[in-house]
Formats: sequence, C-alpha cells, structure tokens
Amino acid sequence: MFKKLGDSLMAGLGAVVLTREKIAEVTQRLVDEAKLTRDEATRLNHELMERGETEWHTLEQELGSRLQAGREKLGFGYRDEIDRLGARVEDLEKKISLLESVVARQAATAQAQMQANAQDSHNEGKEPI
Repeated sequence: MFKKLGDSLMAGLGAVVLTREKIAEVTQRLVDEAKLTRDEATRLNHELMERGETEWHTLEQELGSRLQAGREKLGFGYRDEIDRLGARVEDLEKKISLLESVVARQAATAQAQMQANAQDSHNEGKEPI
C-alpha cells in the first residue's frame, strides 16, 4: 500500500516537472507565433506556475489529512506512541527478569532448607558415633 502511495506521489512530482516544461514550451510557441509578447509569456508562465504550486500544496495537505484519518481509522499509532510503548515493554521485561531471579533464589533457598531439614530428621534417628 505504501509503495503504491509513494509511486503515486512520485508520478505527481513527475507531472509537475512535466507541466513546467509544457508551460514553458506552450508559452514559447505563443511567442514564436506572435500571439504573445515575451513579457506576456513570462507573466503567463509565472501565473500558471504559481497556480500549479498552489494546487500542489493543496493536494499535499488533502493527502496528508486523508492519510492521517486512514491511519487513525485503522488504529496505526504515531511514532512517539510506539516509542513510548516500546520503553514500557522494556521496563516490564526488566521487572519480570528481576522477579524471576528473586523467585529462583527463593526456590533455591527453600529447597536447601528442605534438604537441611530432611538431613536433620534423618540424623536425629541415628546414635552419635
């Protein structure tokens, strides 16, 4: 989906460049045919380019708004949200690791205590040497 979007934007950019060249070509032809003076052609070229740039910016803003709305509708997060959640996951992983090591130490201590108690019980039934 994003590749298609990128391709579309690049095609639009290519169209803008092509349009610039086409405007220059058409205005030059009108000058060559004596239908416009050089000054008129320059003004027309400038006016058409300004309109094109305005349209391009409007298109960019509309596309940005639609992409944002689509992202929100689909539930995609923003980069800062994703980074913040990643930091929370790392923090939770550290806490889990710490808890696992505490539980492992407690289990080892309990097992050693049980073995010591079992040994003491076993030794109580024997006569000292």
